[in-house]
Formats: sequence, C-alpha cells, structure tokens
Amino acid sequence: MSASRSETTSALGPDEPERESAGGQPAAVPGAELLAALLDGMDAALCAFDAEGTITHWNREAERILGWSSEEAVGRRGFAGWAVRTADAEDVQGRLMAAMDAPGRTVHEFALLRKDGGRVLVRTQSARVLGGDGKPAGVYCAFSEVHAQIDLERSIALSEALFEDASWGVVLVDVDLRPTVVNGYAARALGAGRTSPLGRPLGELVVQGVEELEGALHHVLAEG
Repeated sequence: MSASRSETTSALGPDEPERESAGGQPAAVPGAELLAALLDGMDAALCAFDAEGTITHWNREAERILGWSSEEAVGRRGFAGWAVRTADAEDVQGRLMAAMDAPGRTVHEFALLRKDGGRVLVRTQSARVLGGDGKPAGVYCAFSEVHAQIDLERSIALSEALFEDASWGVVLVDVDLRPTVVNGYAARALGAGRTSPLGRPLGELVVQGVEELEGALHHVLAEG
C-alpha cells in the first residue's frame, strides 16, 4: 500500500533563510532534535498537521500502534489511502482539522488502518496550534487504542474513588516520602487539612513509628 507524498513542511519560518552546515548541507534547526526526542519519549501517540492537512510530526508511539514509520507518514496529505479507509478519509480528516476552528480540545473515535492491513479503534484528542501571528496554523492530535484508554479511565475513576470516598486513609507519597495526595479520611486522622501535609516530611506528620513506616516504604520502593 503506497501513496505519493507531498513535500515535507519546513520547521523554519516563512521568511527565515535555510541554514547550511560547513559541508553545504542544511543545518539542523535549533531545538528540532530536542523536540523530536521529547515527542518520541512520550507514552501517547502524537501526530501533527499543518493548515493544509499535511502531516508534519509522527512519534514512535504512533509508529508502534499503526506500524507506519515517521519517514512513511511525515509529508503525506491526511490519512487517505494508507492509515484510514478511502470511504472514511474525508470524514476523519474533516473532524480532525475542525479543531483549527474550535478552542480547547475535541475528542473523537476513529477506526484507523495498520500497515499490516489490520484495523484499530483509537480515541483522539485534537487541538489547534497557533502561529506567531496568533492565527491557527495547524492541528496536533494525540491518540491511543480505545481499550487502553478505557483501562486508563477506569483506573483514574478507581483512584478518585479511593481518594475521595474511601472509608480508610489513603496517602500517596513521592520517592522522597513526602505526601503528594491525601484523602479526607487520612487528613482527619493526621489532624490536618487535605493540602497542608503535601510536600512535608513524614516525621512532621506521624507522631510514632515514623522510622518503621519509612523503612517499609523504602523497602517497597527498592522492590519496584
């Protein structure tokens, strides 16, 4: 399955001359390598489109989910003929690009095509990207497989229930053993508010047994 590719959009501004390295080849745009590394290191699949719908960014998680590499994706006009069925392409592209005219994020679910021909249902969050003049210049889109997203949302809902409505105390601590979240029951047990214990050493909150508690927590951290 193949499709012709349009020219990849440049990361330079419209009036900025292309830089050349000592060897006469175009030099890397400052920050471009850092941006690519940040995108590739994210757990979410990310892609971006310019104002004409041409793909400008495609990270490794997007490649993992759909099988198409960045080299194969960047520069293509939309998903038609490769990452989405031709019959669905206009509707999918229209809904994604509609984010340019809408503030905030828009959420959709689409069936996309893997490189191996399989289909995968994804949930997308899209938002417009503003240019230097403050006008919409494109769209970025984060997506994940729907079943994974549903599992995440269930975990978040369970966590919120534990922290808000549990009949026992729940305290979330960071690697330095400082509380980052305290539910209502725990706050009452500690004789403090929901926010006042945050970031404080455990020794300031636990009157007795702090050394045993810290030892137990360190053991859990060491065991992964």
